[in-house]
This record gives sequence, structure tokens and C-alpha cells, in this order.
Amino acid sequence: MLTIHLADHESPVVWTPERELPVDGVWFDLCNPTPEEIRRIERMSGFAMPSREAVSALGLAQRNRDDERTLHMQVAMAADDGGPDTPLGLALDERFLISLRYAPSRAIDAAATQWQHSRETTPVSVFALLLETSINEVAGEMQKIAGDVAQLSDAVFVDARLRTSDLQDLMLCVGRLEGRLARFRPSLLGFARTLGFVENRAPSFLTKAARSRLKVIASDLKTLEEFDDQLTEKLQFLLDAILGFINTAQNAVMKLLTVASVVTIPPVILAGIWGMNFAHMPELKWAWGYPLALGVLLVSMLLPLAWFGWRGWLGRD
Repeated sequence: MLTIHLADHESPVVWTPERELPVDGVWFDLCNPTPEEIRRIERMSGFAMPSREAVSALGLAQRNRDDERTLHMQVAMAADDGGPDTPLGLALDERFLISLRYAPSRAIDAAATQWQHSRETTPVSVFALLLETSINEVAGEMQKIAGDVAQLSDAVFVDARLRTSDLQDLMLCVGRLEGRLARFRPSLLGFARTLGFVENRAPSFLTKAARSRLKVIASDLKTLEEFDDQLTEKLQFLLDAILGFINTAQNAVMKLLTVASVVTIPPVILAGIWGMNFAHMPELKWAWGYPLALGVLLVSMLLPLAWFGWRGWLGRD
């Protein structure tokens, strides 16, 4: 579909093959375009549109380029449905902005809505507006992740002791949050590289006001990158804390097993001695030999426990 946003900010026009492209179009938005729509845009712009494979190319050096009058840029945008990143191709010059995408985008829809209510008429202003709405969309998602991280922190640091299965579930939550956060890093990197590319090329149609606006956007991007670093460090801290709690629980189990093994050593020795098959053992003829032996075994177990308690080695765990 080819949607055309006009300079007079009227309702956007959805192009059909039987009509000509409007001469006052400022922003031409291609979403899953047909071959005929691609041909019409190429005829109007005077340059070839890249294929989907080219827009999705991984090579960073070829993503941004310019010719005599047009800046060509490519950005990987986070998909609205949480799936793989979707490519976004942009072509900017003093006549128009062309966007080429292959999936719906809330950010682009928001930019289209804001364009209808704005008073700006230049393609550079559309480009800046598109970056602003995309960055705002990422910022909103990161704010949601920050709220989930705060809830996760409250769930980890509680007074009650958590079971190992609960701690494992919390580790899975950390992994899911990190995965959600990682989805937006390619977009932030792509926007930063695109802004740097436009500022370095400094085309003649980039006015002083536009440069100032792009600098503000670059500042917002830097803030989001710092916010991303903070969230990443917080998630790493929570992961380390969860692993520490699991290690503490395991150490408590090992401590219990160690105490049990030490406490049972004396009675095992005594039982082994009294279990020897010698013909002359005085205790065998004692009337109270059996209960006395049981009492000695019990005392031999209590004495190590009392010593451990006196040394402070027996705590709540």
C-alpha cells in the first residue's frame, strides 16, 4: 500500500493505479508495496528503490549512503507484535521523504496522525517527526520494562525465604525482561547512526532549525541508551542476587548434611565396638547394659550438637 501525506495536511491519500501521484506529496509511505507502486515511486523520484533483501542487509557500511541530492538510510525497527525486527528504508531529499517498510508500525501511524495536525511542510520535518515518534514508542516500552523490573525486585527481596523453584521462576523472569529490552537496542543503534549520518552529510536543505531539532533527538537517544544501561545493570544485579540466594540455600543444605554426618560419627563408632563378636565383653552380662548403651549413643550425639551451638554454628538455617 502506498499512502501519500500532503503538504496541506489534509487526510492522507491512498494511491490506486488509475490515478497520478499528487504533486504536493511530502511523505510517500510504502507498506508491503506492490511492483506497480514501486515503479511509480521510482519514476517519480528518479532512483531505484532497494529490494527487501537490501533493506534488511546486515552490512552496516551499506545501510546509509547518499547520491547527488538524496540521502538513503536503513533502520531495523522493533516489531509491534514482539517478533523479529522489521526493516525500514528511508529516502530523504528536499522534495520528499519516502519510507519503505514491510510491517505495520505504531510509531509510523503516530507520526502520520501528528503530521495532519502540524504546520510544517518540509520533508526534513517529516523525517524528524518520524524519528521522534519512533523514539517515543521505544521509550514507552522501556518504561513498561522498568516497571516490571521494579516488581521483580520487590519479589526477589522479601523477608520470607523463597523456595528454589520460586527462585528459578524469578530467573526466568529476568531472562524474559532482558529479551524484551534487547529487542529495542538495534532500533536505538540504527536511529543513532542515521542521525549521525544526516548531520555529517549536512545537505543544503537541512536548515538551522532542523539541525537543532535533530540535536534534541540525538540527546533523547543518548538518554535512552543510558536508561538501557541502567536497566541492564539492574537485571544483572537481580540475577546475581537470585543466584546468591540459591547458593545460600544450597550451602544450608550442605551445612545440615555436614552436621548430621559429624553428629552420627560417635554413635557409629560405639555401635561398631559393641557389635564386635568377642567372647568376653563385660557389658553383655550387665542387667542394664542395653539401655545404658542407648543412652551413651544418645549422649554422644547431643555433645557435638551442644558444641556446635556453643560456637554459634547452628543458626536459623
